[in-house]
Amino acid sequence: MVTRRQVLRGALAAGAIGGLAGCSGGASSGGSTVTMKDTAFHPVRTSVEAGTTVTWTNEDSYGHTVAAATLTDGATQWSFETGTLNNGDTATHTFDQKGVYEYYCTIHGKDTMCGAILVGGASLDASLPCESGSSSGSGGGGYS
Repeated sequence: MVTRRQVLRGALAAGAIGGLAGCSGGASSGGSTVTMKDTAFHPVRTSVEAGTTVTWTNEDSYGHTVAAATLTDGATQWSFETGTLNNGDTATHTFDQKGVYEYYCTIHGKDTMCGAILVGGASLDASLPCESGSSSGSGGGGYS
């Protein structure tokens, strides 16, 4: 069994995680991290530069997925689906083109667990279904 520490150590050594402090998910030269915790993606919105690799990490004790979606009118069409990620599992995708890349967990649904990767200065003015009318990107589940 691979531990979370081993996964993180390997990702750090490979340069896949640029800044994990607080799991901010902000842009960095090496990559960006989105966590799955309390049945939500954290952060819900992640801004990165083109060429950035995003890593999704499941920190819940149950499974989640990451699947490409079109949740708003401005979404970029893309194809991505992870299958079930269990506790400690990760998935990555490199975003090479500017755009708004939306996704959700097929297990928990678009209204509960969704997110967007904003690449190359792209912006999203609309609320995602899981934001309950908020564009703050704070997500649900009380995660801070």
